[in-house]
Amino acid sequence: MQINPKYQNNPAFNKALSAYSEVTSAKKSGGLGTITKFCSNQSQQGLQQDEAKYKEYRKQTQQLKERAGQILYTPNSKKQDFRVCNCGKLRIDKEMPVDVRYDSDKNRASFGNLQYCGSVWTCPDCSKKVSLAKKELVAEAVTSANAKGMHVAMLTLTIPHYLGDDLKDLLTKMKKAKNYLFTNRNSREWFADQFPIVGEITATEVKYSDRNGFHPHLHILLFLNREYQKEDIQRIENDIYEFWAEKCVKQGLGMPSRKHGIDLKMEKTGEKTFASYIAKWGLASELTQSHMKIGNKNMSSLTMWEVLDLAQMETSTSDKYSRIFRTYARAFKGARQIRPSNGLLELLGLKNIEEDEDLANEKEEESSQVYDALFLSEQDWWTLCYHKKRVEFLELVESDFLRDGIQSELKSARDFLFGLKNAPRFSRGRGEGFPPLMNFQK
Repeated sequence: MQINPKYQNNPAFNKALSAYSEVTSAKKSGGLGTITKFCSNQSQQGLQQDEAKYKEYRKQTQQLKERAGQILYTPNSKKQDFRVCNCGKLRIDKEMPVDVRYDSDKNRASFGNLQYCGSVWTCPDCSKKVSLAKKELVAEAVTSANAKGMHVAMLTLTIPHYLGDDLKDLLTKMKKAKNYLFTNRNSREWFADQFPIVGEITATEVKYSDRNGFHPHLHILLFLNREYQKEDIQRIENDIYEFWAEKCVKQGLGMPSRKHGIDLKMEKTGEKTFASYIAKWGLASELTQSHMKIGNKNMSSLTMWEVLDLAQMETSTSDKYSRIFRTYARAFKGARQIRPSNGLLELLGLKNIEEDEDLANEKEEESSQVYDALFLSEQDWWTLCYHKKRVEFLELVESDFLRDGIQSELKSARDFLFGLKNAPRFSRGRGEGFPPLMNFQK
């Protein structure tokens, strides 16, 4: 483990640094004490206003991600089916160590040179970042459409669902029913004549209840060339319901109820249009709900982050909520959270959506001065991951700097790591390899 700038002139410490230089050469990492431009991942997520809230969010998110990795982990497998199992654990540059960076302006520490999975379905950390980026794209789409004289409506489609239904089967049939709603001849001709659609953006969501099982549904932003009055919207909603019910029945989903099967809204064009619609989407807001106390959760309509939160209290990954989360993860694996119709973004003058993993690993904009405080050896990093103490370690780095200033020796953080490495029953033999989950790439 290498320390901050004050140790560059310490002869005893320089000797230790030279022994470690094969991994962290000055040529590749820059000398200790170099101030770099860096914007922490967490500040990107809009939580910088309230420090206490931010730190609680960071801890909660890490706990949820660890639990997701445990639930979805496949023992004795060289490659995990779900990237969240190794999210934030493997290095980007295999020749460089994991580094600890400290933002003195915000008193925030973070890890660098790590890969993130980009999974919007199973990783609460990546889901937040990716969803925020996609919400920005949707906001730009609505703004661009309004500027071009278009109007936007929100269509919500729901299917019948019961406890014991196969979620993957429901998703497949719902997707086909939605596709046929807009492409089958009878409904396609009706849309062209009564409710012409320029394009649409679809978001898929799912909730769960013990009474009715999984509840997948679709939120669709419809881009139109004209605005419709309230009485017209009601008539159009009734007609669309008839088509939707027909498509659902043909796909073997059963007849959706008139009350819950469809909802069509159209707000007046203006600054509040996007805010009104996006509030109905669960894109990033679901994550904040998962951090509420269990007693405050609506148990009849749980988000998947709330299911994962409940799974944290279970003793086994074979218990109820862990099995529910695993079923959900398998059903949604490879699915897209947001899907624009062909040609819509180009028509609106927008770029195509980046891949989720690219968004999660996107380099942040330069915003503040950050110190390269520490470089962690492979054993140091493995120790923190093994004990699930990464957030606690960052908190100690932050408290050391806050207490002692930028010249801090980081004694609390170093003592904490030393204690973990020398904990009873934790000493590892020299020839012993890392367990599969932490089999770092070299």
